[in-house]
Amino acid sequence: MRLIYSLQEELNADPQQVADTQALTLDKSRPFGLKGTYGLFGSPEWWANIERGVSPVQTLAGRITRIYLEGMRNEGQGFEMTLDDGTLYKYSCVANRRKDLSAYQIGKRIEFAMMFDPLKNPTPGATGEPDTHSRVVLKVLVSE
Repeated sequence: MRLIYSLQEELNADPQQVADTQALTLDKSRPFGLKGTYGLFGSPEWWANIERGVSPVQTLAGRITRIYLEGMRNEGQGFEMTLDDGTLYKYSCVANRRKDLSAYQIGKRIEFAMMFDPLKNPTPGATGEPDTHSRVVLKVLVSE
């Protein structure tokens, strides 16, 4: 398996993303953003809670079964995977380097880990149910 996306690498390349997310969390006058339940996003405390298993992290594994265009103008790429238990799951293709987006291919094995970070307030979810957590992708691995 080859690592094609690491949140840690993304945040190291864009420290402003961490600062902006943390500022929104700390701004009590704004009803959206993360609660900061497991520490401020991207902080040493936040990463330590992930490493120690305090923060809820889920790893999904399976095979890529479909690649498709997404977005209002089809500017993005998404994938559908069949998990090892037979469930279907869809997500956007992410990679730290643009060239690694080609790793998303039908039939390849994929694993990704995501952390569920509580939101200040629920937001409308894609299924109609309110989302109470942000799904923060930590890493993506794809078979060679």
